[in-house]
Order: sequence, then structure tokens, then C-alpha cells
Amino acid sequence: MEFSIRLSAGIGVLNPDEVNTALKDWERWQIRNIEDKKNWTYLGGDVAEIGLDYNLEVELLFFFSPRLAAGVAGGYIFSDVSETETTLTVDKITGTFEGAKPTKMSAIPLILSAYYFQPITSSFRAYIRGGAGLLWGNYVEREATRRKEADRYGYPLGFEASARDAVYLLALGLLYETEPGIQFFIEGSWKQAKLAGFTGEDQSGSTGSLFFFEEYDSSLELWQGKYGILDEKPEGANFRAAKEGEIDFSGLSVKLGIMIRF
Repeated sequence: MEFSIRLSAGIGVLNPDEVNTALKDWERWQIRNIEDKKNWTYLGGDVAEIGLDYNLEVELLFFFSPRLAAGVAGGYIFSDVSETETTLTVDKITGTFEGAKPTKMSAIPLILSAYYFQPITSSFRAYIRGGAGLLWGNYVEREATRRKEADRYGYPLGFEASARDAVYLLALGLLYETEPGIQFFIEGSWKQAKLAGFTGEDQSGSTGSLFFFEEYDSSLELWQGKYGILDEKPEGANFRAAKEGEIDFSGLSVKLGIMIRF
């Protein structure tokens, strides 16, 4: 039995609806709150949404024949928006301040895959890959503030939560052999990985489960979609659409890599 090692890096397209709703609703709330204050002036800014992920993968392949192989892969996936990508600026009596909402999604996958290879020419082979496994996910959300002239942000609010759930993968790829035993490849894939069951801890030290809900601010007459670490699902007149929080890592990606046969 022959075996090979695959090393790859790639970029993917994400659409984590709840995460982006929390980002944009935080922006709406901040602007409305600034405009509601008599002596504050909103100076502008923009809050970016999460739309791309970056991934690394290492995989060990076992070949049962020239066309059939099985693999076990591990790696790292992350996507984030930083302080500079989520900054809003406000002028107050005491000075000019910046507020931001840095947010990060990251995960470690462990995937078992089956491969079928189809020769095209003496140098090129196409393949199809199907896989399933586990994804250990982590989600970090913080609120940052600073005077505009300051070097560092303070982080008065925030939380971190983690969960484990299933991941499924379907991919098509093309291999090119430059010399015996060394092949370069490009792979397009779709992964299904919507994680739930997150638990974590917030900035105050409170622990609980991750919930997503809309909360009503009566002073601003505004519903805000947000995440929170709570002991139980929030209820009452000021809450609606409360449910267990989900972080969606699903999406299309493209990878480039090298496969070395031993």
C-alpha cells in the first residue's frame, strides 16, 4: 500500500447569517444611540461583515489502488473582522472616541475522506472526494473602545464560546505531476458545517449557553439582534425570536496544494 501527504491552503466564501446580523444590528444601535444624545456627533465609520474564511489542511492518504484512496485530514479554519474593520467614530464633549466590534470564527476539523482518481493524460488526473468528520468551533465577540489618539483599545464587553459538531465535505480536484512522486493540485469544495450547542463565558465571568435573540431598546425604539451567554433562553416582552445560537462555517472554497508520494 502506498501513501501520500497532502498540504494545502485555501480561501472560502461564507455567509454566517446570525453573525452578520449581530454585527450590522450593533452598528444600527450604536448610530441610533449616538444620534439620540444631544451633545454627541456621529463622525462616521462602517462595520464590515464576515464573508471569507482562510484554511490550512494536512492530510495523510492511503492508496488501495491507483484510483482509490482514503485519507484522514486535520487543519485550521478562521474568519474575522478586526477593530479597524468595525470602527465607528463619535465626538463627545470630553473628546473623540472610537468604538468597534471585533469578531472571530475559528475551527479545527478532523475529516475522513474517500477519493476516486481518474487519469486524463500522463501528467493530469482528476478526482472526486467525499468526506465527513468533526469540527471543533470557537466564536469570540468583543466590544472595543478608545480615545481616537490612544494606541490601544479597551474591551469592556465580550465573550467566548465553543462547540463540536459534524462537518461534511464534497470536492472536485485536478492533479498535475511535475516529477515522479510530486503532484500539485487545485481543489474546489463545498463543506456543510453549521455548529450549535455552544457554551462559554462572558467578560464578567458568567457561564452558560450561547443564544441568539432580538432585544428591544424602548428608549431608542429599536430591536437589536445579538448573541449572549445565558443560563436559559431569554423571555419577556423585550425579547423575541430567541433560540440556541448557531455559527455557520458552511460554504464553497478553493484550495491549492502539493501532494508528495512516499
